[in-house]
Amino acid sequence: MSNIFYVYKHVDPFYNMVVYIGKGCHGRAWDVTRCRNEHKEHQSWMKELCTLGYTPDDWVEIVQKGMSEKEALDLEHELINTFGCPIYNRQSGEKQHQAKLTNAQAIEVYELAKGGVYLHREIADKYGISRTCVSMIASVKQWKAVLLPYIKELNEKRG
Repeated sequence: MSNIFYVYKHVDPFYNMVVYIGKGCHGRAWDVTRCRNEHKEHQSWMKELCTLGYTPDDWVEIVQKGMSEKEALDLEHELINTFGCPIYNRQSGEKQHQAKLTNAQAIEVYELAKGGVYLHREIADKYGISRTCVSMIASVKQWKAVLLPYIKELNEKRG
């Protein structure tokens, strides 16, 4: 019974974006009801999808199964690094202890970068961040937890 673990992804059905990577056994990947004290936003996201008519099968993808716990932990860690730490795998936005921006500033950087008026270098200098950081925000590879709800709200307003 030592190779009962698997690694799974939760993929947002709206954006086709990986939002969580985890390891588990039995029904962990599909369990919407399990108390996730450190991941309340993740649990809320799953419950909201259920209210919209989705089932866990719509967002759960098993990456690999039949693994020991150590193998699963190692693969989980590798995938988290590969995907740039999905939004529900850790604190994000201004809550993250190394954040150089507030949530509002990240949205401003996104808007300025998407507006095309300023060079990424100019935006970076204004906010005291790197050009790479500006590019990562503009492509929503960083600050996802802040930007995805913001973008979703913009899209809803536009109809």
